[in-house]
Amino acid sequence: MKPVPQGCVLIALLGLLLGGCGRHAPLPAEERLNERDGSPMVRIPAGGFVMGSTEYRDSKPRFSLHLDSYWIGRHEVTNQQYAAFVQATGYEAEGNWREYFQPGRERHPVVSVSWEDARAYCRWAGLRLPTEAEWEKAARGTEGRIHPWGDSWQPDWCNHRAMQRADLLAMMAPLHEGRGTLPVGSFPEGRSPYGLWDMAGNVFEWTSSSFDPYPYDPEDGRESHDEPVEVALRGGGWAYEHVGFFRTDTRSRCKPPIFAFFVGFRVAATELPGGARPGARESRSDPKGSSG
Repeated sequence: MKPVPQGCVLIALLGLLLGGCGRHAPLPAEERLNERDGSPMVRIPAGGFVMGSTEYRDSKPRFSLHLDSYWIGRHEVTNQQYAAFVQATGYEAEGNWREYFQPGRERHPVVSVSWEDARAYCRWAGLRLPTEAEWEKAARGTEGRIHPWGDSWQPDWCNHRAMQRADLLAMMAPLHEGRGTLPVGSFPEGRSPYGLWDMAGNVFEWTSSSFDPYPYDPEDGRESHDEPVEVALRGGGWAYEHVGFFRTDTRSRCKPPIFAFFVGFRVAATELPGGARPGARESRSDPKGSSG
């Protein structure tokens, strides 16, 4: 049984897998380290990309969209980062994230934070949540990939309910029925075109966008709601296994102030705050953590 909290509607746009190539080498990308929260940020260059789908109702139509350059977090915000924010500010979260943060899970993505909990962290860090369009371009690149790594489904390249890699199962946080999060960056094979980690799997991610019909238009009000009825989630989470959840064009949604133990977030920025410095790429051995 897949755990879905009452009030949280996650819509999977499921369908046929498309054939295609596997892993591609990440594109060269400028990186900076955000001083306030330690997030490694990747610059996504200005330009057009293909957004949406020809197959799924909520992702139709498929269309071209131009975005100015922006920055996005290379990985999801971790328990360690969120704890530092709470300690520094005294913020009282709507979600029960502390229940899932145990010793050894410092590098696991923070979960069970509400949309407002995520936005509060971003304000403190001098950042913001990514828009749906920014998230999708960072996940699929300009080639219109079906999954962050390419067009063919690779079941051991992201954290989902049916992933069977023994080395990673040993590090998994058992949040529900023996399944749960993994340290960020556990799947270097699954990186997006810009080298971002976990754009498929691990946790669903909050965006800044209201769950409004496509085509996406940042000027139509979807980015100006302080109390949206539903917010778009992206990325797919550890508690689910159908491959449709882990496509780059799949849209899911949730109603604030709901929170769930398979929902987290990553950060973004139009321009980085002062003090950001050049960031070195983290190696595969950097993420640490265990089930605790």
